[in-house]
Amino acid sequence: MTEQKRHIQLRFDGPAVQRGKITVDVLIQTLKNLQDAVYQLGRFHLEKGVIGSRGRIPQRVKDACTLQLTGTNQGSFVADLELNEKTEQLSLFNDEKDLGEKSLETLSAIMINFNDGKGHEVRSLIPDVLTRNRTLRFIRNMIPEKSAGYSVYISFDDEKKAALTPDFFGDIDELLLESVEESQVTLVGRVVEIQVEPTRWFHISLSGGRRIKCYFEQDLDAALFQAIDQLIEIRGTAQRDGRGQLQSINRVYDVKIIDLDPLSFDQILGKDRVFILKEHLHAVLSYEDGLFFIENERFNILGYGPTREQAVQDFQRYFEFLWHEYAEADDQELTPDAKKLKDALRSLVTREDETYDF
Repeated sequence: MTEQKRHIQLRFDGPAVQRGKITVDVLIQTLKNLQDAVYQLGRFHLEKGVIGSRGRIPQRVKDACTLQLTGTNQGSFVADLELNEKTEQLSLFNDEKDLGEKSLETLSAIMINFNDGKGHEVRSLIPDVLTRNRTLRFIRNMIPEKSAGYSVYISFDDEKKAALTPDFFGDIDELLLESVEESQVTLVGRVVEIQVEPTRWFHISLSGGRRIKCYFEQDLDAALFQAIDQLIEIRGTAQRDGRGQLQSINRVYDVKIIDLDPLSFDQILGKDRVFILKEHLHAVLSYEDGLFFIENERFNILGYGPTREQAVQDFQRYFEFLWHEYAEADDQELTPDAKKLKDALRSLVTREDETYDF
């Protein structure tokens, strides 16, 4: 990219801008919100557009995305800005080499979409609701009210231009209504990346390859570092967008490495009964395509579910179903093979107890 791709120009025009002058408060507010929007987009691109982080802006983003005021012009008040000059240190990081330019390109696309009445397309530019809402709030704060007596125009590279008018408010507010919703969730996957500075988070890779960013506290450091590349189950508070799509885990409060060793049951807890067994019932546990499978070949029992506990429950409910269908059936109603299954079930169970819900 050329250096021209690193340039922004703001023009203030209207009755409140007299002889090329503007109040310091208006200038500072506009520039501060512009800078904060670029920082948010910089972090978004640094993290490859996964999920926006919490906490302070990383120094690496500030180094790449800080804007400098390079000049002002009279007439309509014009502020010329450009990104920090690239340094050798920045060039060492492939992700950061053009981080500033990427952020300005995204900001330019956002502004042009709003200017062209296509604010809905901003969703595809910033899929993460958290980052999108933060960025849009900063942009909204740059736009003057109709009664302010001035207008703001922004141009990128002296080519792409947009007028920041109150007409943007409707589209921005509509997107901001897509609030972040939280719920409790259990996820199963593998820890593939961990960061502890400046904020603690890790990526869990789910079935199908999707990665979810998960935030955690220091007390889980040891458990998570032991769990790298292993199959784990986590429980936490989920952040969802307005469409109910999972965005991130705001707080992980439980991490458990999943043991796929064979299972052995000395009792079966059904929905209505507990079956006490004369001998252990063995089953194989596996995980595939986002589901746990528990299988016993002797009775052809297969239970499955998105968590280990749900698969165990499904396995036990299936045993209870077989008991009702075969062990309690009259011999006259059963085929020879079904009669053998009935006898095998009855020889396994030493007694039944009713279950009670309290």
